[in-house]
Amino acid sequence: MDFDAHRALLDAIGWSKPDSDDAVQIDLEQHKWALLTTLARRLAVEHDLMQSDQHMPGAEQQRETAMRFARPLEGFLPTLRARVKQIGDQ
Repeated sequence: MDFDAHRALLDAIGWSKPDSDDAVQIDLEQHKWALLTTLARRLAVEHDLMQSDQHMPGAEQQRETAMRFARPLEGFLPTLRARVKQIGDQ
């Protein structure tokens, strides 16, 4: 994993200013790898959490939370991949 690429993305989105509501622009060509890998890994984690043992305390709430986090990622990742491919084809 390339930590510098991820750190550059975090800097671009303003992670050091968590109280800011300012919109940010991300250079997709520069940050595509970090953005794609980070979101894909997060989605994989959410899918794992959805598979929790149903007898584990709090499993149902964990599954519901994971589904709530996964839905936007599932909708956004195909769009992001298509845009990254489009940039690569230019």
